[in-house]
Amino acid sequence: MSIYRYGMRSRGFSPMCQPMDGFIGREDDPAGKYHDILAYNRKLLNGELSDYELDYLGEPDKELNPCPFCGGKAEMNHGNEHGVWWVDCSSCGAETVGHSTEGEAAYAWNRRI
Repeated sequence: MSIYRYGMRSRGFSPMCQPMDGFIGREDDPAGKYHDILAYNRKLLNGELSDYELDYLGEPDKELNPCPFCGGKAEMNHGNEHGVWWVDCSSCGAETVGHSTEGEAAYAWNRRI
């Protein structure tokens, strides 16, 4: 499953100020062009984009960034009795929590600072 990103043109994130179906998370816009950048596990409809004044920003790369703690190699994992996806560092053992899709796990890992 892919992750889709959208920039909020007119207001920042707050409950009910954007579509909630499929919402994964919010992040700051490092370029400062948008109030917030929102991530969804689905593509939003054209009506949602216009109603909530959102710009489609694309899908983030699924390539995993190095570990934010030690710079080690990150590895995608899948399994256990719940079938979740998570990312961990092969050097220091830092890891994300479990996610329902590979894309969500990669997104969570790459947002870490």
